[in-house]
Amino acid sequence: MGFFSRLINLISGLFGNFVSSVEEQNPEAVYESAIQQRKQQYQELKKASSQIIYLRDKTQKELDEKKNELEQVALELDYAVEHNEDAAAMELISLQEELAARVETLTVEMQGISTQADQAMASMQEFQGEIKKLQREKSQMLAEKASAEAQIAINEQLSGLSIEADMQALDNVRESIHRKKAEAKMNSELNENSADAQLKRIRAKVGAGRNAAKLAELKRRKAAASGEGDATETTSDSDIAAKLAAYKAKREANNL
Repeated sequence: MGFFSRLINLISGLFGNFVSSVEEQNPEAVYESAIQQRKQQYQELKKASSQIIYLRDKTQKELDEKKNELEQVALELDYAVEHNEDAAAMELISLQEELAARVETLTVEMQGISTQADQAMASMQEFQGEIKKLQREKSQMLAEKASAEAQIAINEQLSGLSIEADMQALDNVRESIHRKKAEAKMNSELNENSADAQLKRIRAKVGAGRNAAKLAELKRRKAAASGEGDATETTSDSDIAAKLAAYKAKREANNL
């Protein structure tokens, strides 16, 4: 076998495998193609059969006409013989023989045409039955295919091996949500450790110490103005509280 012959066989084999794979993946299209092909053949057969039926009817009509003519000639010949009209009788005898021969020929043709017409009608009925059978088979096989695919999907889900699109979509959504949460956590940590956040906390601490000292000063002044008992002791306590608050705020700021 030559190189090109082997190459052609290889390509033919690959193409055949490809076509078989496509057919397996599209059973509905394969069935529909077969049904449409049968319908086309049925139409061609119907057209040919109509010609046979037309020829049968035409032959039957001519046969009936010739039989009627033959009967008429037989009556005329009897009359001519009875009245001794020999010349007319001779013409009628010749015509009678021609008509008889034509009737015999048409009878034989009619038998053959009728047989062909019967066979054509039987073939058309057979095609009709085959088309209906394929249509029923298509519906049944596609239903069985859908049932089998559903059963396979259920078994895969029960066994934890399902790779359906909805399960993949759920996994993708879950993973996306986890990534968003991690991103939000990272941003929060970055904001807490940023210079602005540290400065804000320092200012809050210093402000709290300043406010505490101011409050202590206000209390001291109020006590001095009201002339309560031991003013010196009160003032001393207020000064101590203010100093402690300021020291605490400074220490916290240094720790930051």
